[in-house]
Amino acid sequence: MSCLLRVSKRLKNDTAPNDLAGVQDSVEYVSGAGLAADTSEAEWKVSDFGVFNELQKPIVVVSPGLYQKPSRWAKSEGLPLVIFQNLECQRRFGIPRSHAACCSLVNSLADDDCRTWSDWELEIMRGGKVHKSRIDIYALFKPLLQGVATDKPDCLVRLESKPIKVQVLPGEVQSAIMHIAELDASNEDLRVTAMHLRSPIHTLMFNSKGDLLAANSTALKACHAHAPGGAMETITLHTLFDMGLYPGGELEAHSCYEEAVNAVFNLQLTWRHMQPHCSRKDGKAKWSMIEMWPMHDPVDASPAVLVKRYNITQHKELEIQLATRQGDLLRQNEDLEQESVAMQGEKDRLQQEADKLAQQLQAVLSEKFVQRCTFDAETPIDKTLGYLQSVISGNTPPLQQALELHSILTQSDTNLRQPVALKEQLLMGRMGSDVGQSMLQMLQGETPRAQVRVRAKDTDEAPAPWSWHAPVLEAQDLMSAESIAMPLESVVPASIVPEVERLLKTAENSWQFDIFAFAEATQGHSLSLLFFHLVKQSGLLQVLGFDITKFCNFLRKMDAGYDPSNPYHNSIHVASVVQMTHMLLCHGGIMRNKVMDKGTLWATYWAALVHDYEHGGLNNDFLIKTAHPLAITYSDDSPLEHHHVAAATRIFLDPDCQYITKCDGLAMSCST
Repeated sequence: MSCLLRVSKRLKNDTAPNDLAGVQDSVEYVSGAGLAADTSEAEWKVSDFGVFNELQKPIVVVSPGLYQKPSRWAKSEGLPLVIFQNLECQRRFGIPRSHAACCSLVNSLADDDCRTWSDWELEIMRGGKVHKSRIDIYALFKPLLQGVATDKPDCLVRLESKPIKVQVLPGEVQSAIMHIAELDASNEDLRVTAMHLRSPIHTLMFNSKGDLLAANSTALKACHAHAPGGAMETITLHTLFDMGLYPGGELEAHSCYEEAVNAVFNLQLTWRHMQPHCSRKDGKAKWSMIEMWPMHDPVDASPAVLVKRYNITQHKELEIQLATRQGDLLRQNEDLEQESVAMQGEKDRLQQEADKLAQQLQAVLSEKFVQRCTFDAETPIDKTLGYLQSVISGNTPPLQQALELHSILTQSDTNLRQPVALKEQLLMGRMGSDVGQSMLQMLQGETPRAQVRVRAKDTDEAPAPWSWHAPVLEAQDLMSAESIAMPLESVVPASIVPEVERLLKTAENSWQFDIFAFAEATQGHSLSLLFFHLVKQSGLLQVLGFDITKFCNFLRKMDAGYDPSNPYHNSIHVASVVQMTHMLLCHGGIMRNKVMDKGTLWATYWAALVHDYEHGGLNNDFLIKTAHPLAITYSDDSPLEHHHVAAATRIFLDPDCQYITKCDGLAMSCST
């Protein structure tokens, strides 16, 4: 008794009320043994605990097995669950509950919660030393003390717990646990602890021997839930690997454990490991990620490892699905490549058949064309040279060839540089007299006796409505070749072949006209020949009553005004513009819907003809910046465009090129 008084006096005089070290010294002095020794065998009397009433720290001594189901400790109803509590504990948490109330509250807890609390008590009892932990004080005292309401929020505190022996009755000693709560933790400390304990990610700390140093509640529950054979007594680092469902069994699990320990403790590396396991709820395969970081125990600075374990099943399933999908796509790609090879082979085969059929068709067409085409493009000089070449080569030409050559050369009107019977061949060709006459007029300068229109004296009816189609001419409407005043040397010195006829016919109604093939066939006179033909086919030439000879002179000078060395603004480009203008007017709905009068239509054709006349290949910006004479002449106002029109107008004002004979007649024709 005097010993207890000395302890009490020491607490009053020498120890601050909230000094935990003072409480521990008091416990050491009362028990008669230091905390470093195994004091769990020392026996306490209930009367010895009175010294703790002087402290301002909640202290409570409870019987172990509190959180087992009531059916397990119903036999001990006569034993108190709360053996002692000091005054500070009563003030804060109230007096003990009745045995029945404790039974009801513990019975309401979930099995996992009961198991967690039981494991915690079991760890304290087996350790035999002071056990330090962070714990929810309300959850601990709720089944025991009346002052803790069932709806109290969490209150995390530092708790020191130690197993002791208590003589509850004379001759009867009972195992008990003494809890000393430290309620003066900082707010930051409490919040960090709450985050750690409530984190859904399993967080554990182990020392270098694999012993568990600390763990949050989620990790402890998961370890008990997934442990082989049910809840385990002790959790170690090796336990985490034993929980895996490895294809290689225990050997593979142990190998993974050794690899992790070597990486973390020896190499000081962060280590990650994907672990397969089987769910106890549905039996399905699951995947967890174990991440390990080397660190030091903050208590004694010994090597330790921080372990986090979380579920990656969804991620792994998605990875497997993507891998499967990738394999399917690779197989599909291989199938498509095989199909592509097969299709390419089939394409090559069909192309060969198409080429063969095209050759056969070309042979048939060539045969028919040769039979039907009677056009002779050779001039008398060509025929004479060919005959002499045959004789010089030692051949004997047919007699008929000699007679024909004699007949041609003895005719008084024979032109040695013109194909024989050119006029007759053109007018009797496959294209008809109208196309043939157009070509003849452009190449020789011939003009019809009368304007190319239906004679008004032949009918009492009004002239036919104007359209883009020219009327069919009769033979008596043509002027004989003797009236041509233009020398042949001034026209195109080219042989007229059926290819030109075909291209001219195509130009009338084709949106994909090959202007380059036409330019090659006409040998530099594509613009004049094409413009004359298209204007005549449109019907304007007949209606406006132009002087054909002067009109042909004008067109040839237009052709000559485009420099062939100009890579773009040349006669081929202008001929292409003329042909496309014709298509827009004749087949684009303008003439059919009578959107323009005849004068506007002719102006459109004329603008297409002269729009780049005498273009030098330099743009307006260059001419202006270099003070070119054209830019000076037109005051920097679109010098090229002004020059095109002015130069073409000067050609028109040449008496030999004034194809408009009567302006009044032109105005009248345009208005009708």
